[in-house]
Amino acid sequence: MRIAGVAPTIVTYSVAIDAWAKCSAAVAVDQAFDLMTEMKRSGLEPNLVTYNSLIHTCARAKRSHLAFKVLQFIREDRILPDIVTLCSLADACGRSGDAIRAFEIIEQLVMELLSIKPNLPVYNAPIHACFKANDFESMKIAFDALNREGLQTNVVTYSTLISAYAAKSRVKDVIYYLNKMQESGMCPNKLTFTSVCSGYGRSGNVDQAMEMLEKARKIYGKPDEELYTAAIVAAIGGDRKETVLKLAKEMSLAGYCVPSVLNKMIRKAGDPERSGAELRSMLSAMEALNVRPQRVAIETIVKAYAEEGDVVSAFGVLPDMQRLGYPPNHQTYRSLIHACTLSKEPLT
Repeated sequence: MRIAGVAPTIVTYSVAIDAWAKCSAAVAVDQAFDLMTEMKRSGLEPNLVTYNSLIHTCARAKRSHLAFKVLQFIREDRILPDIVTLCSLADACGRSGDAIRAFEIIEQLVMELLSIKPNLPVYNAPIHACFKANDFESMKIAFDALNREGLQTNVVTYSTLISAYAAKSRVKDVIYYLNKMQESGMCPNKLTFTSVCSGYGRSGNVDQAMEMLEKARKIYGKPDEELYTAAIVAAIGGDRKETVLKLAKEMSLAGYCVPSVLNKMIRKAGDPERSGAELRSMLSAMEALNVRPQRVAIETIVKAYAEEGDVVSAFGVLPDMQRLGYPPNHQTYRSLIHACTLSKEPLT
């Protein structure tokens, strides 16, 4: 555009910023803010769409403090936030694991702007925040608040609750919300079944994990990649080698390329979000099946631990990289430095 002498408009910059919001690159936030700065220098003033995209970029990067900096820009420009702003801010808190701030911003903006009425996605965000913060008491408060508002829960709400309890192997709570979901007339989706299967796997209940696989198969037919992977990881954890081989064979017969699927599942660290420990379990599953992990898959594990501020585990992946013939590169060291900046433990 510039070479052709065509001047970018507000829409052009907003679309470019939104593109960075959908990108998982580490530089996404910096690039998005640079675009906004460039936009202002060119004499164009960001509008609410631009700012909402910028908040979404901050949310995806789990940098809620920058999302609230954008809210400050919105107020300085005397622009009224809308429901999208509120959803994005609550999501930013959710991804950063800041449950308290998610509640606060909902209450604050609703009081400031009578035109905003929280909807279901707004309340799903703090539930997700509590999940990331391991704050189960606040998660129940958020769920109760949603019900007080008269909002109808959906599959996403229950899947988030189930995923949270499954991640901590709290099987009784998983079954409670699974039953409650079905009592509400909702059919668990594939993500729900995957979460339950993972929860059983973490708690060592391999038979129940396989039972969830079969139930999903009866409802949806062929399991998807996520569910097959969750079942394989559960079987690996329970030292069920025959089951692992059987599932891998099933996946192949179902048309999946097992090495490709397992590598892709590790790379998809943020969708749905997985802990470094879970990704490490998937790496064990790959090695049990004699599947060589790709460099990008190993890098993803380092990155996942880095996002958790788990320095020891992040550095613990380095011997695996060396063993597999992947010496640390620039990206590896960036992730390790990031882990150090987020760590709450004294570094030695």
